Amino acid sequence: MREKQKISRLNEIILDINIPLEEVSYMLKHYKNLFLADITSTSNIYLTLGDTLKSHSHYYRDYIYKLNLLYSFWSCNIPIKIKYIQPTIGTINPIENLSKLTETWANGKTKFDKTLTDRTTFKSKKEVSIERTEKDLLLKFYPSAKDLFSQTYTDIVQRRYWKI
Repeated sequence: MREKQKISRLNEIILDINIPLEEVSYMLKHYKNLFLADITSTSNIYLTLGDTLKSHSHYYRDYIYKLNLLYSFWSCNIPIKIKYIQPTIGTINPIENLSKLTETWANGKTKFDKTLTDRTTFKSKKEVSIERTEKDLLLKFYPSAKDLFSQTYTDIVQRRYWKI
């Protein structure tokens, strides 16, 4: 895309990568240098959360998929960000607050120091309670996703490894 003259580095680019998680390591192994050449910490390259999905379970699975994908990019020192997309009217995202928190955490300056679980310090008790409830609900259906909440950008970059 960067070879096209009309695409500026200031444009937002949404990566809609829809490949099985088993093939992510293959993709990163073969295209890591291309990603590193074009994506810097100031780039506006995003994976999306939210949007309009069919059911609650689709939102849960999409959240887990996107965090695994994000961590895989981070393990290669590729600073991808998260963008939350509001669903259309009439659609309810059961983890909307958790998705917004993830967007803030993944794009913010403090991502280097804190885990996703720790990002509740400046919120009201009601907001923290809602986010914890959404997280608990997600973990109730997908308990294997608990490791997603204890990661930091710095830890993943230093390890240079993310096991999906």
